[in-house]
Amino acid sequence: MNYLITNKQTGTNVLFKYDKNGSCVFYEFQGELTPADKMQFLFDRFPFTLSRLEKWKMLKYVKVIQVSEDISFTIFWNKYANKVGNKQRAMRLWDALPDAEKMKAIENIRTYNKYLFMNPNVQKLNPETYLNQQRWNN
Repeated sequence: MNYLITNKQTGTNVLFKYDKNGSCVFYEFQGELTPADKMQFLFDRFPFTLSRLEKWKMLKYVKVIQVSEDISFTIFWNKYANKVGNKQRAMRLWDALPDAEKMKAIENIRTYNKYLFMNPNVQKLNPETYLNQQRWNN
């Protein structure tokens, strides 16, 4: 199970992967954190287990979302469902993204599609443009 935690105050993301027993097996920081902040996080608040991660959901400044296990370009391409533009360039852009950003890009597709539905005069971006402009951060 994969979870993406975003600190709303700092904009920092941390990707966590848990095994079937609920133990953390991988984490990846993304964003600007000082070494001291990273150490404090690791020692004070690290969610070693899924039960500890559940407590994070109650914090106002933290957003916790469960994300797709598969973050391949194929999953993105199929979920985005606008197969126009240069697929090879989009694939290179995808490969250059950190895993946390890939997860955010995939998870935001639903929100982006809702926005397009509510604004029918706005045309959907090519996948390459969506990736290049990192539109999931808007």
